Amino acid sequence: MGDVLLEVSGLGKKYARNLRKSLRYGMHDVVSEALGRRHGEVLREDEFWALRDVSFSLRRGECLAVLGGNGAGKSTLLKLLSGILAPDTGSIRREGRLEKMIELMAGMAPSLTGRENIQLRARLLGLGKEEAARRMDEVIDFAELDAHIDMPVMFYSSGMKARLGFAATVVMSPDILLIDEVLAVGDLGFRMKCYERVDEMRRSSAVVLVTHGMNHVSRMASSGLVLDKGRPLLLGSPQEAIARYQELTGTRGPAKDISFHPERVEFSMQRGGQALEGEPVVIRHGEAVALAGRHQGDGPMRLSVVLHEANGPTVAEWHSARAGFSVAPGDTFQLETGPLELCPGFYQWVVVGLGADGSQQFLSRPLRFKVEGEFHGSTRMQPTGRWHSARAGGVPAAATVASFPPVHG
Repeated sequence: MGDVLLEVSGLGKKYARNLRKSLRYGMHDVVSEALGRRHGEVLREDEFWALRDVSFSLRRGECLAVLGGNGAGKSTLLKLLSGILAPDTGSIRREGRLEKMIELMAGMAPSLTGRENIQLRARLLGLGKEEAARRMDEVIDFAELDAHIDMPVMFYSSGMKARLGFAATVVMSPDILLIDEVLAVGDLGFRMKCYERVDEMRRSSAVVLVTHGMNHVSRMASSGLVLDKGRPLLLGSPQEAIARYQELTGTRGPAKDISFHPERVEFSMQRGGQALEGEPVVIRHGEAVALAGRHQGDGPMRLSVVLHEANGPTVAEWHSARAGFSVAPGDTFQLETGPLELCPGFYQWVVVGLGADGSQQFLSRPLRFKVEGEFHGSTRMQPTGRWHSARAGGVPAAATVASFPPVHG
């Protein structure tokens, strides 16, 4: 690995809940700093720690994923790293040029053209005239805005603005890059180009990535930091961070309830005809289960069984229309899922009832469960297959390697 580009030691930041006290404390702190006095360790009335005792270092070519729920301190950490806020305790040492992908259009003037905004960004970064001109062409090409680059940014669509902001950041090749949930920019083709560019930058930069997407963590990160209520819970491998984060979010409070007429369906998770018990139910990676229930609403329904990450995005769906059947009031139903080849973590089921016209008639309450296992991939679903190998020249290998999971029962 390369040189250490970002070193954080004992970092802490506190806020006041009362605006008037926040202003008074701020003025007092400015005067104290000017006099060489610092009393950052002491909490004054109505103050609380937004971030406390965070330490890590990043070398060139490393990426740290920062995970945590709402209010964990992720945004405060990024603002401290970027210099927007000053720490109350601890220190930050940066080497080289820093860029942040937090608000892509931050610092851009709406009345200036796209070209003028790129020139302004280059000047702020201290680029020479020749390098700025070269970067200009790269930004325009990457953002795919050739026909609109001399138009004022105020007339850009939101997608065009995001593409310009992203391109102007990544093309400048910073030594330290801070990313906050802004990788999904533009259409699919442009998003893939964004991922490829960030992958390239990881080899020559130190990257701090704040995300709720576990696939981004698995794909990009070399280490992970889990925050909770401003304090570090874990600093370790990406897999360890994912497991700790999902344990934290999967067990805190009830599953998000967005149910609609939930009394119209009841269901349970079963194995071998027996309902699985536990809060949450626990299964192993690759285990096959069944969902069994009863339709208690009015009229015939088609059913959609949807699998989500706990309080997160959809992973998979099983729709009864594919099998060509519906259920009448009072009917029981059962779905055999086949092997659930899911990465370890917390998930939840919901059952949706659809009328003949496709309208939603009910949405069940979520049923939460936990998957245990050792393998963490870059996506939540990890379908199995059978691998074969052959030596150079087409000579069959001595053995075939199968990746089907063991049967658990």
